[in-house]
Amino acid sequence: MSAPTADRAEVTYLATVQLPYRDVRSASLGLRAELKHRVRSIGGGDADWDSLVLRGPVPVLDRRGRQWWEYTATVRGPSGGPSADKAPAVPQD
Repeated sequence: MSAPTADRAEVTYLATVQLPYRDVRSASLGLRAELKHRVRSIGGGDADWDSLVLRGPVPVLDRRGRQWWEYTATVRGPSGGPSADKAPAVPQD
Protein backbone atom coordinates (compact mmCIF):
# COMPACT_ATOMS: atom_id res chain seq x y z
CA MET A 1 0.00 0.00 0.00
CA SER A 2 1.45 3.39 -0.95
CA ALA A 3 1.91 6.19 1.54
CA PRO A 4 -0.55 9.08 1.58
CA THR A 5 0.47 11.94 -0.71
CA ALA A 6 1.39 14.24 2.19
CA ASP A 7 3.81 11.60 3.57
CA ARG A 8 5.71 11.01 0.32
CA ALA A 9 8.82 13.07 -0.37
CA GLU A 10 8.92 15.06 -3.58
CA VAL A 11 11.90 16.19 -5.61
CA THR A 12 12.41 18.37 -8.67
CA TYR A 13 13.26 16.67 -11.95
CA LEU A 14 15.19 18.51 -14.67
CA ALA A 15 15.49 18.03 -18.44
CA THR A 16 17.32 20.20 -20.98
CA VAL A 17 17.43 20.22 -24.78
CA GLN A 18 19.25 22.31 -27.38
CA LEU A 19 17.71 22.75 -30.82
CA PRO A 20 19.24 24.38 -33.93
CA TYR A 21 16.03 26.40 -34.38
CA ARG A 22 13.45 28.16 -32.19
CA ASP A 23 10.54 25.79 -31.63
CA VAL A 24 8.86 26.09 -28.24
CA ARG A 25 6.17 23.52 -29.10
CA SER A 26 8.61 20.75 -30.10
CA ALA A 27 10.88 21.52 -27.15
CA SER A 28 7.94 21.44 -24.74
CA LEU A 29 6.64 18.11 -26.07
CA GLY A 30 10.09 16.51 -25.96
CA LEU A 31 10.90 17.81 -22.48
CA ARG A 32 7.53 16.67 -21.10
CA ALA A 33 8.11 13.18 -22.52
CA GLU A 34 11.61 13.03 -21.01
CA LEU A 35 10.39 14.26 -17.61
CA LYS A 36 7.51 11.77 -17.64
CA HIS A 37 10.01 8.97 -18.28
CA ARG A 38 12.39 10.17 -15.55
CA VAL A 39 9.68 10.59 -12.92
CA ARG A 40 8.19 7.15 -13.60
CA SER A 41 11.53 5.32 -13.76
CA ILE A 42 13.09 7.03 -10.72
CA GLY A 43 10.09 8.06 -8.61
CA GLY A 44 7.72 5.30 -9.61
CA GLY A 45 4.75 7.62 -9.92
CA ASP A 46 3.28 10.55 -11.78
CA ALA A 47 4.63 14.09 -11.94
CA ASP A 48 2.77 17.09 -10.57
CA TRP A 49 2.23 18.68 -14.00
CA ASP A 50 0.82 21.84 -12.37
CA SER A 51 4.40 22.49 -11.18
CA LEU A 52 5.91 22.28 -14.70
CA VAL A 53 8.18 25.23 -15.53
CA LEU A 54 9.56 25.64 -19.07
CA ARG A 55 12.38 28.12 -19.66
CA GLY A 56 13.68 29.20 -23.03
CA PRO A 57 14.58 29.67 -25.70
CA VAL A 58 17.98 30.86 -24.56
CA PRO A 59 20.54 31.38 -27.34
CA VAL A 60 23.79 29.43 -26.85
CA LEU A 61 26.83 29.02 -29.10
CA ASP A 62 28.45 25.68 -29.81
CA ARG A 63 32.21 25.13 -30.24
CA ARG A 64 31.99 26.11 -33.92
CA GLY A 65 30.23 29.37 -33.13
CA ARG A 66 26.82 28.21 -34.36
CA GLN A 67 23.78 29.44 -32.47
CA TRP A 68 21.43 26.91 -30.85
CA TRP A 69 18.35 27.42 -28.69
CA GLU A 70 18.32 25.87 -25.23
CA TYR A 71 15.14 24.94 -23.37
CA THR A 72 14.94 23.67 -19.81
CA ALA A 73 12.00 22.18 -17.95
CA THR A 74 11.46 21.21 -14.33
CA VAL A 75 8.62 19.36 -12.65
CA ARG A 76 7.94 18.07 -9.13
CA GLY A 77 7.44 14.36 -8.57
CA PRO A 78 7.84 11.52 -6.07
CA SER A 79 11.35 10.84 -4.81
CA GLY A 80 11.11 7.08 -5.20
CA GLY A 81 11.08 6.25 -1.50
CA PRO A 82 14.03 4.77 0.39
CA SER A 83 15.93 3.84 -2.79
CA ALA A 84 15.98 7.50 -3.84
CA ASP A 85 19.23 7.93 -1.87
CA LYS A 86 20.93 5.54 -4.30
CA ALA A 87 19.71 7.20 -7.54
CA PRO A 88 20.02 10.92 -8.23
CA ALA A 89 16.67 12.72 -8.42
CA VAL A 90 18.03 14.99 -11.14
CA PRO A 91 20.07 12.84 -13.55
CA GLN A 92 23.04 14.59 -15.11
CA ASP A 93 22.68 15.22 -18.86
